[in-house]
Amino acid sequence: MKTHHFLSCVRFALTPAFIGFCAPLAVLAQGTAFTYQGRLADASGPVSGSYDLAFALFASDVALSPLATPVTNSAILVSNGLFATIIDFGPGVLTGGSNWLEIAVRTNGAATFKTLAPRQLLTPVPLALFANSASALIGALSLPSAGPHILVGGGSLLISQSNLSDFFAGSAAGAASVSGAQNTGIGASALSMISAGYGNTALGYAALGSNSTGYGNTAVGCQSLSFSIAAFGNTGIGYQSLVKDSLGVYNTATGSGALYGNVLGAYNTADGAGALQNNTNASYNTAIGYASLINNLSASQNTALGASSLLGLTNGGGNVALGYDALFQSQSGSNNIAVGAQAGANLTGHESQDILIGNPGVPGEGNAIRIGVPGVHANAVIAGVISGDGSGLTNLNAANIASGSISDSALSANVAFRSGGNTFSGDQIMNGFLGVGTVPIRPFQVFNGGILLAEFDSSNPDGAWLTLSNSSVTGDPWNFICTGSGNGEGADKLLIHHGYGGATVMTCETNGSIGVGTSDPETAFHVAGQNGTAIRVSGSGGGGAHVSLDLSTYDPATNLPACQFLATDNNWSSDVDIMTKAPGADTNSLISRIHISASGNVGIGTNAPANPLEMASGAYCSAGGVWTSVSDRNVKEGFAGISPLNILAKISQLPITQWKYKAEPPGVKHIGPVAQDFHAAFGVGADDKHIADIDEGGVALAAIKGLNEKLEIELTHKDAEIADLNARLQRLEKLLPTQDQRDSAERGRGD
Repeated sequence: MKTHHFLSCVRFALTPAFIGFCAPLAVLAQGTAFTYQGRLADASGPVSGSYDLAFALFASDVALSPLATPVTNSAILVSNGLFATIIDFGPGVLTGGSNWLEIAVRTNGAATFKTLAPRQLLTPVPLALFANSASALIGALSLPSAGPHILVGGGSLLISQSNLSDFFAGSAAGAASVSGAQNTGIGASALSMISAGYGNTALGYAALGSNSTGYGNTAVGCQSLSFSIAAFGNTGIGYQSLVKDSLGVYNTATGSGALYGNVLGAYNTADGAGALQNNTNASYNTAIGYASLINNLSASQNTALGASSLLGLTNGGGNVALGYDALFQSQSGSNNIAVGAQAGANLTGHESQDILIGNPGVPGEGNAIRIGVPGVHANAVIAGVISGDGSGLTNLNAANIASGSISDSALSANVAFRSGGNTFSGDQIMNGFLGVGTVPIRPFQVFNGGILLAEFDSSNPDGAWLTLSNSSVTGDPWNFICTGSGNGEGADKLLIHHGYGGATVMTCETNGSIGVGTSDPETAFHVAGQNGTAIRVSGSGGGGAHVSLDLSTYDPATNLPACQFLATDNNWSSDVDIMTKAPGADTNSLISRIHISASGNVGIGTNAPANPLEMASGAYCSAGGVWTSVSDRNVKEGFAGISPLNILAKISQLPITQWKYKAEPPGVKHIGPVAQDFHAAFGVGADDKHIADIDEGGVALAAIKGLNEKLEIELTHKDAEIADLNARLQRLEKLLPTQDQRDSAERGRGD
């Protein structure tokens, strides 16, 4: 269930219970009940719903005992904060004396009531229960049939048809009234646009003329509040006072043109012709006096009392000016206090935080207190206690000073000043902590908002020495030395030195170079160590822990470096990666280019080399020194046939010589072609400056295949020749006699 917390500032209106139009209008006896109308709101604005209201009547706003039994009206309908109910305390209660109404409220059947404050004074309207005299009336009074108007000399008197609590007199006064209540408009066009507003009072031509839904406004004077539309709680008295106010609230303007230009400003008080005349939307200003704060546009929380006080202010805030022409030239100063005629009159711009009493001030000076005018106010008598630093006070008896400080001139020459320069002679011993610019929490502590906290200077040619030692240990102290012209290490260097005659541990030069173990660093960081490790970079240890050395030719800021040497823990050893950033952008990631495993294998483009040297392509060098290239069909493309015989022919034309590389020592010899001849003959490889082993092998294999083809061709020719010779031999053999025939012939010749 939602619970409402009601504000104590609720606007109410009281009307008689039985006022209405009737024909004839007769003097009748009336009952004791009356109608109570009001507006109910909580912290978030007007409320709506059903509420229980309890009413009690008292003789004063502080009386303790009610005049009659309290009345409780249940389930009162509230719409947008507005409600109406009938209250009846019974006969013999409202007898014409002072009566104050106390109201309590609860919502949605809550158990307890919330009493609203303050009590509301009952005006005489509910007490008009009978007519004292009607002896002059004869018969009954009737209203014109054309409507509830009484015409007087060309004007009109209107009692609202929709709500009998409205009263308008004057041409077009209240002309648009529909559902407003408790409005009073007297004067031509007064409240002429009122439609639903209530509780407004307008007296004068066009006073509150544009107001339609505003409430609780009072305008007295020609065109006073004439442009008000929905503003409420404003009071304007005087010609064109608050004339332009449309939505401002709770402003009070008294005087011709007072708050003339106000549109949205709220809670302003202007008393005097032209006071706050040009104010448009500033709030919480108080101006009393002719033309006081007349030029203010948007500055708030200013107080001006006196003709022309704060006359020139346009947008400063929090100023107080009391007196004729006080702060009359200040334009945008803030939080100034000026008391007296023309006090602060010399402040012309943005001066702020001044307190000026009877003093015109100093142009451009802020945060000052000035009382009186030198040479004019020669004597000043102040009763009571004066607090402050006492500057400017003279002829004081120190015996009568209970607190505060004594001027430096009154002190003995042996007393050191807290501020200003002091010269101490002799040995000074201080027990306790010493703080410079701060409350110390250490034996010596310095604080300053600037850059330079402390400076140690020496004119000795051997430099300025700052020595640190610890008496709990034996040995030489440590020295920080700013070298001079007499130092052997050179002038204008910073040394960290151990002992008075020991070695220099570290050197810093003016060019930023740092030397460790040397007083003359040759590079930006120069380590001159003895035999053994000169630089060690270690990490936290443990599986996966790593430490790196970053290199960049530029400042990568928060991005990764251009190059990094990375060591990663691997079972009491380390994998080492040489990494570079992927080209193209400063934000790119690092890529391992060379990986050295803890076992000693080196991977180029791979983080898991299984051989002493392994490429990302899969090529590797075995432990025996054998280089194995990748020849997988799946990594090749652009296959094309060749002529082995052509390759063989080109090899026969390829110059093969003996030579050595220029960088090799004498005596070293090699046999083979040069890249230019090889590339010209076969057109393989990336260029004519290199010969790939795989190309030499491929050419050799192709030549072997070509030689085999050539041999097979030649053998085929030989076989054909042999077959032909055999055939010819056979034919010859057939022509020759056989051996038997020759033997028989021989025997025949012998016989």
